[in-house]
Amino acid sequence: MFRANNFDKLLDKATSNLRLDPDWPTILQICDLIRQNDCTPKYAIAGIKKKLYSQNPHQAMFALLTLESVVKNCGSGIHDEVASKGFCEMLRDLVKTTQHENLRNKILELIQAWAFAFRNNPKYRAVQDTVNILKAECFKFPPLKESDAMFSADTAPEWADGEVCHRCRVAFTMLVRRHHCRACGQVFCQQCSSKTSTLPKFGIEKEVRVCDACFDKVSRPPTASSAKLDIVDTSNDYGPTAQTPKRPTGPGGKTAEELQEEEELQLALALSQSEAEHKEKERRSRTHIAPAAASLHPTVSPTPSSVSASPEHSATGNPELSRYLDRNYWEQRLSRDAAAPTAPASHASAEPSVDYAKSATSSKAQADEDAEDKEIDEFVGALKSQVEIFVNRMKSNSSRGRSIANDTAVQSLFMNITAMHSRLLRYIQQQDDKRVYLESLQDKVSQIRDSRAALDTLRAEHAARIAAAAEAADRQRQMQMASKLQAMRKKKHDYLQYQRQLAL
Repeated sequence: MFRANNFDKLLDKATSNLRLDPDWPTILQICDLIRQNDCTPKYAIAGIKKKLYSQNPHQAMFALLTLESVVKNCGSGIHDEVASKGFCEMLRDLVKTTQHENLRNKILELIQAWAFAFRNNPKYRAVQDTVNILKAECFKFPPLKESDAMFSADTAPEWADGEVCHRCRVAFTMLVRRHHCRACGQVFCQQCSSKTSTLPKFGIEKEVRVCDACFDKVSRPPTASSAKLDIVDTSNDYGPTAQTPKRPTGPGGKTAEELQEEEELQLALALSQSEAEHKEKERRSRTHIAPAAASLHPTVSPTPSSVSASPEHSATGNPELSRYLDRNYWEQRLSRDAAAPTAPASHASAEPSVDYAKSATSSKAQADEDAEDKEIDEFVGALKSQVEIFVNRMKSNSSRGRSIANDTAVQSLFMNITAMHSRLLRYIQQQDDKRVYLESLQDKVSQIRDSRAALDTLRAEHAARIAAAAEAADRQRQMQMASKLQAMRKKKHDYLQYQRQLAL
């Protein structure tokens, strides 16, 4: 009952309509509860099913996300419940009755992913039938993502039943109780299953009972297994003839060390030959690609930047894009620009003059802008003082009961403020124009930022293609080396057989 209450609390928290985003830590805790058998799959699916019928669309959507995570992470027990005929009919009714388009699309996406994942299992035929029925009823399914249909989860095995201990074969009685190992599912006595351990591969993060053999497997350091794997790999590499540590002396008088040295020398020669062949192929491919790029872009002259570009970028067929993607080109250009002032005057006389003209123009514009800002500040200060004096004068006349029509100071202040009003409107218009100009500059900056992000994405894709090509070439080279090595071993084996026959 306590475990069921814990599941209900977690489910209420994960599907709360007060949340704006899915509560993924709570959903993962729900998956862990199901995987470690603290909550049965039937009870979990029944609780999620109640949340799917909620009138709040946010709560129903969070319930669908929880259902998707549970199906992906909790194994065959959940699959049996979800792929049952009753649950599939319930989902089909929800698709027909819901008024929210996002819920309908999510349900259709889940059903389609499950049908694709269980397509080879006749036990889950109900999901495929549901998809066919919905297609016949003209429901439009979203595009299928095969990554959403990967349900590989290790679950704890079912508990076996027996009358004797699986290890020591002691019969169970009223005094000798039976216990189950959570790792293998077999039944043991107290002495053979007295240890506890966590089982992360089954989602069990707490200490549970395991047998002695499973405890040794869980707590075994990885060095022993890796050494064993190394021994197996060595025997597989060198074949049956390399299982013995020492080789007998051949009839030709060669010892095992000499034969091994000869084999290593031949292997080194094969490796160097394969490397030379690979480099020759790369050189030929570059020589074939360069004329093609020149024919595609006949107007582009071979600038030093294109010459300094790396061969990976020059092979793309687009020199401008490859030049942009080449980081070495830009680093060399920055260093060249930094070293430009130290160049001779005959080569660098035009560029400094342009820089000086630009700097003089920018400094002059900055000075004009500062003077204009100072003028506006002075005008605003003068206008503010005139308005304050005008207001104070009117308040004084009002408190004394005098008429402002007979006050020449008020009339002169009013005339001055009226004259300054047109100038104020002109300044306001200038500031509005400047604001519009700055907003347009901000829009252009945002466009440039988006363009740079797109170009960075292109650079990443380009680097990924180059890495994939290099990996494919490396794999091909390794295959060639393996075939040559196999041929060398066969030749060596034939030679040893021939020597042995001669000795006989």
